[in-house]
Amino acid sequence: MTILFSTHKKILNPNEPSAPSKAQVIKEEYEKAVKKVNLIYDESRSALEEYSRKKVNTMKVKEPQGKGPKNPKETTLQETNIVNITNDHQEKLSILRRLYEDELKSLEIKYLDAVGPLAQIENSPFPNPLSILKKTENLSERETNIYNTASQKKDPRKGSPIMQQQQLQQEKSPKRFENKPEDTSGFVYLWGSGKDGRLGNGSEKSEKVPRKIDYTKFRQISCGYHHNVAIDLNGKVYAWGKGASGQLGTGSLENECFPIFIAIPSNVNIAQVACGWQHTIALSTDGQVYSWGKGSDGQLGHNNAEDYAEPVKVKFFEKMYAWKIAAGHSHSAAIVGHGDLYMWGCNLDHRLMIQNHENQYLPSLTELHEIKTDESLDAIDIALGVGHSAVITKNGSVFTGGVGTDGQLGTFVDEDTENSVIIARRGSQDPNVQEDYQDQSPNNRDLYERYCFLYRVKTFGPSNKALKVSCGDSYSLVLSERGLYSFGKSSHSRLGHENISTTQSLFQPKLIESLRDQKILQISAGCRHAACLNQKGEVYGWGFNFYDQLGLGESDRDVDRPTKLTKLTGKNVKFISCGYFHTGSIFDS
Repeated sequence: MTILFSTHKKILNPNEPSAPSKAQVIKEEYEKAVKKVNLIYDESRSALEEYSRKKVNTMKVKEPQGKGPKNPKETTLQETNIVNITNDHQEKLSILRRLYEDELKSLEIKYLDAVGPLAQIENSPFPNPLSILKKTENLSERETNIYNTASQKKDPRKGSPIMQQQQLQQEKSPKRFENKPEDTSGFVYLWGSGKDGRLGNGSEKSEKVPRKIDYTKFRQISCGYHHNVAIDLNGKVYAWGKGASGQLGTGSLENECFPIFIAIPSNVNIAQVACGWQHTIALSTDGQVYSWGKGSDGQLGHNNAEDYAEPVKVKFFEKMYAWKIAAGHSHSAAIVGHGDLYMWGCNLDHRLMIQNHENQYLPSLTELHEIKTDESLDAIDIALGVGHSAVITKNGSVFTGGVGTDGQLGTFVDEDTENSVIIARRGSQDPNVQEDYQDQSPNNRDLYERYCFLYRVKTFGPSNKALKVSCGDSYSLVLSERGLYSFGKSSHSRLGHENISTTQSLFQPKLIESLRDQKILQISAGCRHAACLNQKGEVYGWGFNFYDQLGLGESDRDVDRPTKLTKLTGKNVKFISCGYFHTGSIFDS
């Protein structure tokens, strides 16, 4: 690692001629040095990953067909050796990380020392960084956000900040938001099913309670069906878990039992990631979308049905600026510009919110765009489930689309429902009598497929504005000004209502009473379990718990009401994500 930190010696000389042009030169040289340090760090880390992975592979013991391990002690020894290799790997990564962070800090200090005097000159191309640091040091988060956007150009139509230096040539619509994530940085905890290595603990061992990954700090994690993707503090992407369809982005189809670096182009920083069933999408800080993994339904947006084992830019968005992404089972979405919603992928049930039911291999504008008359219907948040989707608009309304058989769209879809499609499976029951289908017990199955390509949920709007939305398997969660609502299929207690039968579906949103007094900041709907995060940094979970994905550590029984995850008490959790049979969080140490 000694070669890593010799890139900046020639560029930071405070005795250089004090002219504005010289200050700009120093800034450019500093940025080049930082990029070079980042590149060497990424290469060094990848080399460590490869070395550790090979050591783990050499420890695998082949088992005779149908007979299990030769000797239980051999299996125990193998697991112990793998844990030792993983711990050694983590220690090496920690050392590498410290050296890397020390070097960046040294570069920054020397840069500030060098450029400070130059920035005092009139007409300098940038203000004195030291004065900025001093000015913002004691500001609140809200005040800092105001200060950081004070000099930004305003969008004349929306009044939203547009970063001048990020303006793209030939951009179809001005940017609405900067892709700068909130401060959710910290260490990752995972729990639940460990199959395919999805818990990142060096094995397929499951965890009944949250277990920390002694790796590096991350600022976002997305738990998919069988894999996870996370972003570190430098905008770099790591993935682990199942890789059979290329969803890890490593270039291979192998599973990974601990986080591995994903080689998105070195000059690209990622702001958001989202995991689907067997695909992944990522959003860069400059508003571009990348995707990889399974593409059989067009969910990658590359105008084909091919799988990709490495990240590929979605060319459709090259002249646009995206600022929000989401991934469902086999479909994807992005919000661009002033709030235009694009969706692509599987569409057999109208989950893409368009009138036809054909799969879309390129991003398509939804029907929401067709009914917009003003900015009040601009999309501001999007969530995708297994077979349905939900979007929040600027005026606080919620629109849903896709399968509605179990009430996950927020209504009983019948022939009178606007934009509905009713298809008979068998039998001759009246499809318009809601009471006949309220009870979803096995002996009373709905005989109709109920789809809707765009439905406005009546519970939400200007008088009860929706703030956040999340979609799971046949159910939805909406956080509004009045509290957290759930609706859809209630089996395994996934809706969080202790007084609702698990064979009963909810066709209208219902407030979760036990959370009425909680100030909720984030919600996450997994397959059949869910979790929320309050302003105290506490996590509450409910629903399916067979794989201990609720992290309670007591039993694997389903939980019918939101229950505090006491194992994370005092950890100040900052981010949560529910996968298929596992859960992840980020906490501030």
